[in-house]
Amino acid sequence: MKLLISAVSTNSLLEFRGGPKSQYAILVGKPLRALDSFTMTFWLRVRNRHSSGYIVSYSVKEHPNIFYLKLEAGSLVIKIYNETLNVGPLMTQENVWKHVTFSWDSKGGKYNVLSDSSKLGQKGAGGHFGSGLLLPASGETTLGARSHYFSNQKNSGRWDAESEEPEQSLQMDLSHFNVWFTVLPVREVRMIMKDCHLKYCGTAIRWTDFRDGTRGAVKLRWPSGVYNRCFGEWTDDEVTCDRYCSVIKGARCREEMIENVHWPRTEVSKTVEVECPGKAKVDGLVATRQCQITPAAGNKGKWAMPVIDACLSSETKEQIIRARDLSQNKLITYDVIFPFLARLINVTKPTASHTPNDLSAYIQVAEFILEFQADRIRNRNWLVERSQNEQSTKLYPNSTDIKVFMAQFVTVFNNLLPGGGNEKAWKLTKPFGQSLVHLFSIMTTFVDIHAGVLLRDVVVERSAPIAANFSQVMSKTSMDQEGGPFLSMAIRMEVHFSNHSSTLRYPREDQLLQGFSETRAIIKKNVWLGKSSLSKKRAFVVTTIFIGNVSEFLPNPAYEREKKPTEDALNSALYLIRFFPEDPSPMVQRDIVTTFSYLSTKNISDSQCFRLQYEKIRKGFVYKFAKQNCVRLHTTISRAMCTCEDSGSFYGVTTDMYDPNWVEEKIVIYFMNWATYFGCAMSALCSLLGFCILVFLRTTSNTSSLHKNTALAVGFAQLSLMCGIDLHEFLIPCRVFTIATLYFILCLFCWMMNQAFHIYSVVTYSVHNNDEVEDGSVIKFMIMGWVVPIIPVLIGALTKGDKVQNQMQ
Repeated sequence: MKLLISAVSTNSLLEFRGGPKSQYAILVGKPLRALDSFTMTFWLRVRNRHSSGYIVSYSVKEHPNIFYLKLEAGSLVIKIYNETLNVGPLMTQENVWKHVTFSWDSKGGKYNVLSDSSKLGQKGAGGHFGSGLLLPASGETTLGARSHYFSNQKNSGRWDAESEEPEQSLQMDLSHFNVWFTVLPVREVRMIMKDCHLKYCGTAIRWTDFRDGTRGAVKLRWPSGVYNRCFGEWTDDEVTCDRYCSVIKGARCREEMIENVHWPRTEVSKTVEVECPGKAKVDGLVATRQCQITPAAGNKGKWAMPVIDACLSSETKEQIIRARDLSQNKLITYDVIFPFLARLINVTKPTASHTPNDLSAYIQVAEFILEFQADRIRNRNWLVERSQNEQSTKLYPNSTDIKVFMAQFVTVFNNLLPGGGNEKAWKLTKPFGQSLVHLFSIMTTFVDIHAGVLLRDVVVERSAPIAANFSQVMSKTSMDQEGGPFLSMAIRMEVHFSNHSSTLRYPREDQLLQGFSETRAIIKKNVWLGKSSLSKKRAFVVTTIFIGNVSEFLPNPAYEREKKPTEDALNSALYLIRFFPEDPSPMVQRDIVTTFSYLSTKNISDSQCFRLQYEKIRKGFVYKFAKQNCVRLHTTISRAMCTCEDSGSFYGVTTDMYDPNWVEEKIVIYFMNWATYFGCAMSALCSLLGFCILVFLRTTSNTSSLHKNTALAVGFAQLSLMCGIDLHEFLIPCRVFTIATLYFILCLFCWMMNQAFHIYSVVTYSVHNNDEVEDGSVIKFMIMGWVVPIIPVLIGALTKGDKVQNQMQ
């Protein structure tokens, strides 16, 4: 046995979700020796105990799938050569980890099958199974499917995914798969199962050996969750380490990320100072926090509240104080909110830059403002004192005030969304993504507060629904995006009566989503008719909120170590569909259908629909992309169609930002078509034909020599261009023809210069002398036409040959 060095990276699992997509893991670069005995241990968890499929298989060329372990309707089946053994039920519970051990010895065919270190049923141990047999060396070990390499004999030993898809219906999680060369005693197997320090790994195969061999839709995730049992209520490995270290080294406060600051592990009674995020180091501004010891037993440290005043600007501090005062003072007149919102819009405008703490503070300010608004709207004295207050000092808003407030608050919300000057601040927020979820929760609260007002205006005040409805579309300009502003958000709140008999389609004609033409939502009338709870209401409000591209700032929390995960990454806009006074129930699939345009369409796979679930905790917000009861109905290269069995949440689509079966299309570039080939060929033919005619006629004058050499230069230039233009994939020939083409083109121009010089000489001499001028030597023309061009071409080829070739390509 060996002691594992990196426990954190080893504590992982392979996730197999079944379905038609190829998904498996193979052992790469580690051929096995021939085995006459071995022990195999692993942790297994199934999602459906009645599903069937392979756990592990082994193949050699002469014997495909000579050995395998598989589940058939929950029963474990083992095969060695042509002998098959059905051990009996293994997985009796779903979503529960089980430690499985299989050991085998060729001598006597002795085997042992253990489940959680206990013998599995009546056939859990025995003999004469594969007696005297030997598993050959240098085979292929595969997890989650049949061995692929030798499964298809008709493809020259290679598996063909199109001709024979392997069985992959088993939905399972597999972790800590290890193989030993010997049969381990039961006592040692129990030690492996009870190990809480990840210190055992196989001598033949280690769990980490499969990390580079994942293929297809299988996913590697960590932590595995297998070792949560070791720590009782302390299910988080990091918390457990803190607890252990506090016992050994003394009380400490845990490492933590809060208020956009990473607070390191600190001894009690000490105050830690951390540089303010987003501030220059030369400013010397720090946030402080003290580690205190808890009065209760347990030798634990407890963090005090962080002090981050130094990280906030003076404007931000003033805004927080003012907003808190508004939310707590019940006697402040309502009209003061409008100049405050106008000032907030100005300080959060898209062109303004902020620090992460300023950004979080403005989100908190927005929350205080909503508390103020909720108190004034929901106050029981509003309806009684409304007419009186409209005549005197106003403590409560009227319908016009509320519409103005809604418009201003949505503008603040849009300003706080990622884009423009605040993008840098958003990228520095910690924990990454939580501040954005906080902002979404505020907008959901905004919707719930004001939907009741719109509904009352229609039902009680008898206002027309069209007049009560609220709609707004907002844009921003990204710092990294060219081409002007982009759509950042759109909101629409509509009042409908329960006898409304037509399907609702969003966005409306007056609210086009520029850049997201395929993003839309359809709400069928079944939602408020029939057995739905909304059918008992006289009227209801439907709210839709579209949030543009925030994928860079909302990572999947399942991959919290990565800001830009490549798996299950948000790849669409977000769409909120919410009802008031309540979300309808019951609802079935396809009652609400949402279509999302992909933000990126290149090299993606495995699109899945989700709803954003979040919860407020002491340290902020926790969230997840919940995919339960959300179904992808249809997908194309550019969009996905989704439906979920509930409403009231932000919806979106995740994709893997890679496609395991994607092959980049090779773009064949044709520099010349038939017309250009025909033109070049005719030019070369006519030039060479003229040369041949002049040679045949045996002309000897300097003029004819110039014509012959010019014709040769034209012909050779055209021929070298036609022959070498499509050889850009071949290095040596491409360079040769590139140099030849450049040389002959320069020669052509040099011979044209010779022609001009000769004509000038003839004309000039004939004016002053009537004698013949054709008696001069042609050597000077030959040197100028064929030798001089060699110099620049040679210099260029020796100094910038690669650039010349690239330019020609």
